Amino acid sequence: MNKGIEKLSKILMPMLLIMMLLMAGRVLMLDGSNVGMRFFFELDFSKITPRVIMEAMGQCFFSLSIGMGALITYGAYMPKNQSVTRTSIEVIILDTLVAILAGVIIFPAVFAFGFNPAEGPQLVFVVLPAILEQMSFSWFSSVLFFALLCIAALTSTISLMEVAVAFICEASGDKLKRHQSVLISSVVIVALILLCTFVPLLFDGFDEVTACIMMPLGALGMSLFVGWALPKSGTKGVLYAEKGIIKRWARKIYIAALRFLVPAAIIIIFLNSLGVF
Repeated sequence: MNKGIEKLSKILMPMLLIMMLLMAGRVLMLDGSNVGMRFFFELDFSKITPRVIMEAMGQCFFSLSIGMGALITYGAYMPKNQSVTRTSIEVIILDTLVAILAGVIIFPAVFAFGFNPAEGPQLVFVVLPAILEQMSFSWFSSVLFFALLCIAALTSTISLMEVAVAFICEASGDKLKRHQSVLISSVVIVALILLCTFVPLLFDGFDEVTACIMMPLGALGMSLFVGWALPKSGTKGVLYAEKGIIKRWARKIYIAALRFLVPAAIIIIFLNSLGVF
């Protein structure tokens, strides 16, 4: 990963960002794009229901890899002199900015080209080719953009797959080598992919279960574990390594939030989404 996909992504991901900025600029020049911008940015509080909040929380967990073990696994590989707080803030800010940029690209184009904004994730594969056709050197732009998008998807896939690979290695008592763990994980994942491909309803079902149920419950378990079960020396050691960024009072607020606020919020929203309240 270090000498391969990581080096490659440091070059290609900025290229993808530049492509997205160019596409956003082209989209905003289309007739009707202002309607899409209003649709994207105008607030309608009447539509913010417990179900919407639960789905938004699930999307947040998915986008930031919270509640699925990826951050724990990668955190174990972080250098000791790297700031956990600073890295977390940078990831959240960049992720949010890129998500907003993607919305600026998609929704104005949806209204400019007359597509239905309720079609869901598949809109990306309908709208983006239509946008790329409007750009200079459309054939080259299309190939380049989707190649970069493929690399971006690959880096995300590797980060998620590392959780399973690391678990299998440790669960076997290090009897299985990394390449064997990768092979086992790949076979299971490909089997599930093929199953979802031939049974589309399963894809929607997996998306619903993982984003709206498994990841929130995973985050709930992690918050309870870090807040209550993890030895105090563990949390204190991580937070005090921040070189003054997190003071004693901030640590107390952080632990209190993990023990009470975060679990209560997740449980209430989760039960609301199930119709219990």
